[in-house]
Amino acid sequence: MTQIRAASGSTPSTPAHSSPWVIDEVSHFLVAQYRRNRDPQVTQAALDWFAARVGEDNVDKLLRTFVQEFPNVASTAAKPPSTNGPGLIRWLAHREAVLEELMLLWLANQNPAFRSFREL
Repeated sequence: MTQIRAASGSTPSTPAHSSPWVIDEVSHFLVAQYRRNRDPQVTQAALDWFAARVGEDNVDKLLRTFVQEFPNVASTAAKPPSTNGPGLIRWLAHREAVLEELMLLWLANQNPAFRSFREL
């Protein structure tokens, strides 16, 4: 991929490689500020909204699939349990963090500034 991009002259600069990470972290900060100052239940309300439209099982399937396909710091800690048991309580507590990651990834994918990173 790097050789193809270098040949086309469209290789992003090193600072450009950092920009998606910075934007993601700022987005998390803004969500936390909104949660703190406006609505502490905003993410739970989003989970409820999705569940009312597609069903709780489908929301769980989406979150589990996201954690499996796109592991990161927040979702790795929220790895869904394979069975019902003590891990289920921790999973339920982390569903909001996983949804936040999923929504911010979707938002980043909509951002035209990230088009050069599409294949990454």
